[in-house]
Amino acid sequence: VKTVSTFIEKQDQEVAITLPGPPLMVVVDRGKNVLATFHMERSRDENICLLQHARDITDRIAAARRLQPDNNDSVVFRSLGEAALTDSFWAVRNEALLSLSSSDRPGVKGILFRASRDAHSSVRASAIAALSRFVTVDVGDSIALTASRDSSLLVLCASMRTLAAIDSAGGFGFAARYVGMESYRNMVRRTALDVMTESRDPRSIPFALTYSTMANPDD
Repeated sequence: VKTVSTFIEKQDQEVAITLPGPPLMVVVDRGKNVLATFHMERSRDENICLLQHARDITDRIAAARRLQPDNNDSVVFRSLGEAALTDSFWAVRNEALLSLSSSDRPGVKGILFRASRDAHSSVRASAIAALSRFVTVDVGDSIALTASRDSSLLVLCASMRTLAAIDSAGGFGFAARYVGMESYRNMVRRTALDVMTESRDPRSIPFALTYSTMANPDD
């Protein structure tokens, strides 16, 4: 590890640093405490190295985001998958998951299934939302089971939207089960009503009429 210091003398400045050979990775302004904005072209291999080894969370998150356009590359996909399942910080796992979720590689669904059991609710919700692209029975059954056992309202809301995307009729029934549930700022009820309305199912009309009265909270 080599640390190089340089003076920043003006708002827009280019810096050239001479090195004995190509570095595996370069971290600038560790912790992002000095520079307001910074742009640096990075290779695929450098982003992978940053994702795997950078000590700062922000550097790993940024690397995962930059790798998204190359998520069909086998090496990139493998690195994103490992980060999505094993990184020590939930926000890095979540960003890596988002970056690989649109990949066409066959291992995507398996990683999303595993991530849907992550310790952090935001990662679980992201995985469930990403599974909406797979219109298969096993996905629908898995999400319905997860939602019934998960204590997170965020996961429940993501499950309602994904089930509706996979099977509008089944999604409607699932949403109807939870439309009466009380939650912070009515997040569950609002999601359930959105799902039922978007389904264009005539059965949504009584629910809409019930919750459009003045007796219900505005939010």
